[in-house]
Amino acid sequence: MKSIEGIGLTNVQEVYSGPEGELWALIMGEQIHIGGFNSSMALAEKVLDKV
Repeated sequence: MKSIEGIGLTNVQEVYSGPEGELWALIMGEQIHIGGFNSSMALAEKVLDKV
């Protein structure tokens, strides 16, 4: 996984809650990847457990 210094969760949330997020939803549907929200949350919990 790639990371960019200075970009955090708040920045990502801002993008996906704004017009860009609506555009992605139109293009890709409500779920951008297989597993959707539940998979994202499970992955986030695993990452936080390792921090």
